[in-house]
Order: sequence, then C-alpha cells, then structure tokens
Amino acid sequence: MTLPFDPVRYLSLAQELALSTENEAKLRTAVGRAYYALHLLAREKLGIKPSSKEHRIERNHLDKEDPGAALKMNALEGWRVVADYQLLPSDPTRHNWQENWAEVRDLVDDIRPRLERLERIQGR
Repeated sequence: MTLPFDPVRYLSLAQELALSTENEAKLRTAVGRAYYALHLLAREKLGIKPSSKEHRIERNHLDKEDPGAALKMNALEGWRVVADYQLLPSDPTRHNWQENWAEVRDLVDDIRPRLERLERIQGR
C-alpha cells in the first residue's frame, strides 16, 4: 500500500535548498516549497478537498480559528508570489534573498505548530 505524501517533506527540501545561501534560484524555490508545505499541511489537517478554492477555504477557516495564523499564512503566500513572479521584487527591501529566506523561515517556525494543532472541519 502506498502512503500519501507527507507535505512536511517539502519543508525539509526547502531547508536543504536554503543551505545554498548564494543561489537566488534555490532560495526562491525554498520559499515556494515552504509555503506549499504549510498550505498542504493545513488542507490535510482541516480535511479540505483539493480544488481551485482550497487556498481561500483554508484561509477562511484559519481566520475563524486562529486569525494570527491566517495573517501569517497570507504573508507567507505573499512571499511565494514575490519569489515566483517578481524577477526584481517591487519592494526594494526584498532584494536580498538571504534576508527574505530568514523572514520566511521565521514565519514557518511560527505557523507550523499552530497548523498542527488544527482540528478537522465538521462534516469533512
């Protein structure tokens, strides 16, 4: 029997990629993997079915259960957007990817335990 993929493995990959502190591509990729690790963790903990609306459903539930975690997930998603879509970040304070990764890592360290305490949404 094949076990489902553990999204926390994406966090391990992100940390491994971030060891290459001089490689912007790896640091940007680490940001994306960190976001998706936590998003998938929340989705699975809450019992949300994969769909085009899953990010919004997850955030709406987080906003009710733990507004601080919802705000930090929004911030983390913002970092993923910068990493994936802005070749030169529009905010000059986000040009240093070593510093960006440090901020993302701090967000992850704060959000992950909060997500692990989540309980499944009733009826899912």
